Amino acid sequence: MKCPYCEKEMTKGALGPMALRAWTYWVSDAYIQTHPYPPTTQKEQADAGIVPIYTGYGTKTQADPVWYCKDCGKLIGELSDDTTK
Repeated sequence: MKCPYCEKEMTKGALGPMALRAWTYWVSDAYIQTHPYPPTTQKEQADAGIVPIYTGYGTKTQADPVWYCKDCGKLIGELSDDTTK
């Protein structure tokens, strides 16, 4: 995949968890600035508008693909809309 910022080739990979989990997530800066702790329950996660990013580590789940551009430091991912992972 070509980087849309610098037009150089990107490397395909996946994000990895820092704990024994099969996913990590994205949450808005607005949420982070107004909440001292990350959302933990499913309701809190839904209310926060988190976007799960499946890493696949520790499971048979396929990871969401993420491309990395070493030249400009950008990450671009294709996130699954499968909430059953």
